[in-house]
Amino acid sequence: MDMFFIKHISWKYESELRLMNEHGGLVKIDPESVEEIYLGGKMANDKKELIFKLLHQQNSNVSFFESQMKKSEFGFEHYPYQHHG
Repeated sequence: MDMFFIKHISWKYESELRLMNEHGGLVKIDPESVEEIYLGGKMANDKKELIFKLLHQQNSNVSFFESQMKKSEFGFEHYPYQHHG
């Protein structure tokens, strides 16, 4: 379980909250408490759209970003997600 709570120092700037449920399944949170969602660049487009549609219906103020690996150095770049629906 410890590996789920360890992150590299280069991600220190993030105000990330990780929720774990020892019984498995979903953890219910207030959709209004979510401010930003970062979608992985390699995630299938249909999955990105599903996440966007589900959360955007419950919280239209949430900002969505897509992450891509930098080409010339270690790290990620984040771009506003372009909804395709």
